[in-house]
Parts: sequence; C-alpha cells; structure tokens
Amino acid sequence: SCRRARQGSSSGAKGVLIESGNIAGSSPAITGYMRIRLFSGTFTTFDTVSKVNADPTNFFTCAPTGAQNLEDIPTYSTTLLEDGTYKAAGGMRSDWSLTGETGQPAIMQFDWQGVYNSSGDRALHSGVVYETKTPPLLLGACLKLGLESNTDDDDLYDARVRSFRFSGGNSLAPVGDMCKAGGIDRFEITGRAPTFEIQFEHDLEASYPIWGRLADGEVGRFQLTIGSVAENRFYLTGPGLQYTSVPVGDADGIATKQATGRLTGGKQTNASDTPGEDCEFVMTYLLI
Repeated sequence: SCRRARQGSSSGAKGVLIESGNIAGSSPAITGYMRIRLFSGTFTTFDTVSKVNADPTNFFTCAPTGAQNLEDIPTYSTTLLEDGTYKAAGGMRSDWSLTGETGQPAIMQFDWQGVYNSSGDRALHSGVVYETKTPPLLLGACLKLGLESNTDDDDLYDARVRSFRFSGGNSLAPVGDMCKAGGIDRFEITGRAPTFEIQFEHDLEASYPIWGRLADGEVGRFQLTIGSVAENRFYLTGPGLQYTSVPVGDADGIATKQATGRLTGGKQTNASDTPGEDCEFVMTYLLI
C-alpha cells in the first residue's frame, strides 16, 4: 500500500489525501489505495508504492499489487518487562478510541486482546532511547463539518469544538486451535461499528443544519488537522458521518450541542454515500 510519500528537493505541503478504498480481491479485502490531490509540483520519491498514475488534474494514485485477506495480516506481539520479569503475548488485535479536548493533546487508546505466550526472568534494559517529540495540542486545530457531497473545504462549517471522541467499535473473537497449548491461535476482528461524539457550541440551524440532517438521515463528513510541524502533524477525516442524537447541553453556562452518531464509511472523493466502503475513519501521518 502507499504508506507515505516524500517530496524531493523543495519544502512545504505538496498535497492532501482525498480518497482511499479497497481494490479487487478476496473478501474481506482490507488493503487499498490512496488518491492525493497535489497543490503544486510533483512527488519525486515514493515508499512502498507499486503503481503511480498521474493525470491532467494533478492527482496521483498509488495501489498495492493485490488485496490482502484479514487472516494474512500479521498480528501484533508484545512483551512487558516489569521488575526483572518479562511477560509475552502474541496473536493480538485491538479496539481503539481517539479523544481530544481543547488545549490538550489528543489521546489514542488501544484495547488489546491476544494469546499469552510465556514469562521469565530478564535483566532490565539499559541505554533505552525514548521519544522526545512533544505531542501537538488541540489549539489552532479546526474540526470542520460538511456534507459528504461537499469536497470544497471553503464550504465546510468550522464547529467551535470543546471535545470529541472517535471509537473503532471493533468486535474481537479468539480463533480456536486445539493444537495450541492454550487452545487459541490468535484474535480476529469480526465486526466494526465505529461511533463519534462531538461537543461544540450551539449555533443557528442556518449556520449548520444539524437537526435537519439528523431528521433526514443525511450523511456528512468531518476533517481535522492536528499539529503544525512536519513529522508531528496528523490529518483526520471521515467521509460518512451519520447523526443519531443531537441534544442541547450546557458547559459553564454556554449552550452546546452534543452530537453523537455512527461513522458509516464511504469514499474520500464522496462519489458514493454507500456505507461500508471500509473508510470509516482515516488518519494520515504528515511528513511534510
């Protein structure tokens, strides 16, 4: 798949992800493609890209050579070293959530399930190099809301957001194997039901007709960029935002809306509002 794209000699942002989706293959096919709109210039070096197509409208598409079945995707393994004792587990997959509040770093949490492997004695590590980057705060980070058919960023609504939460809603199940000592080979993701919660200041319905979209079941989308420094920036988007509840609340005397709903999926170009396109939530790590 197109894991990342690096630019050549010049600096500055070169483009934005506008579409991702599945390619043909066995079900469930979870390896897909990405489609990026270039602001200017061209990319000169690609990592893990097997196909690049340019067209006159300044797009490029990168795709893998074939789809990949879920059972073929490697699972995670982990080792915990605690007071001279290590504990190992493998065959792990997880559910996830991403939460954020104004002025604080966004926090991503994983809830792993796996197969216990072994434990034993081990000396504590020495010379460990820890991450030194300071996480970007949710300041100057505008969460924009709009229609799925709306691909013009200028027409999106800048919600005055206080907090948000996105959840994967993954269902995890063990794969039994009596040949294994513990009777379990690994864990699989057997279903997804991603949801969202967004709290923002109450505004006129004419500014953003959220109750009309709730009543009509109209699918929307969101986008959010966190951070401003290269290699410490993240672009989040969801092409299928369907509201299920929008109660009015209060935060320190300020009227708010507490919108909740489902991330139904779709294509990043918003060419189709059919749920189940396996693009419920997209997070892009920006190197430029």
